This record gives sequence, C-alpha cells and structure tokens, in this order.
Amino acid sequence: MNPNLKIAILEFLANEYHLPAADISSDTGFYSDLKLNADEVADLLTRMQDALNFTLSEDKLGEIRTIDDLFLALDPEPVQDSLDE
Repeated sequence: MNPNLKIAILEFLANEYHLPAADISSDTGFYSDLKLNADEVADLLTRMQDALNFTLSEDKLGEIRTIDDLFLALDPEPVQDSLDE
C-alpha cells in the first residue's frame, strides 16, 4: 500500500473528527473509539473514497472495524497458492 495513502487516511480522520493526528492509529476502532454506527461508518468510507480517490470492494465494507482493517482491505496480504507447495 502506498504510504502516502495511509498518511492521507489518518489525516482525513483527524480532520474529520477534530482530533490530533497522534490520537489516530491503525488500531483505532470506528465503532469503539470513534463511536460511529454502521451507517456512519459506511458514509465515512464513501466520503473518504471520494476525497482520497481509492476504491474499496463492496464485500470488504462490512469487515472494516478498525483503521488497520481499512488498510488491509486496501492492500490484502497475498494468498499463497496451494500449487506452490
């Protein structure tokens, strides 16, 4: 994942919630820490995609609970092909 996109996401969230950037980290939870409900998270992710010009696959949206989940959805770990074993 582009490190500039990570920084942009963290800055977007800090600005959106009027928090110091140091208070936003990869383990920050959208529900637990930012106190958002499911509709608010969906709206936030849509606005973030528009503002920062990235796309999340629809099937990943429901799995995003933390900022780290968002990063993983944008840059999933490669799956090892069982034929390579």
